[in-house]
Amino acid sequence: KLSHKDVADLLLASPLGLQRWDLLLLLAAAAHEDRQGYIRYQDFVQQAPGVIRTLRERRKVSASTNQCHVTDEAVQLCYRDELEDSWRYDKDK
Repeated sequence: KLSHKDVADLLLASPLGLQRWDLLLLLAAAAHEDRQGYIRYQDFVQQAPGVIRTLRERRKVSASTNQCHVTDEAVQLCYRDELEDSWRYDKDK
């Protein structure tokens, strides 16, 4: 039996390359607690690989579909006034 913190520390120290959000989703999906709030390690180890595989697949899909290139000109067009106000504020300090 391990606490959530112990399992999280083990996963963060592992070379799985999990991001914090992935870790939280993994703990929520595969870490079933007993009445004392501990995770049964054996059960977790059996379920974790499938959950990790799914999380990686989701991350690949979202990375490939959320690619957006924003030019400097677009930023200036949208935020010119705010940028100029910030520049003036910093200059006056």
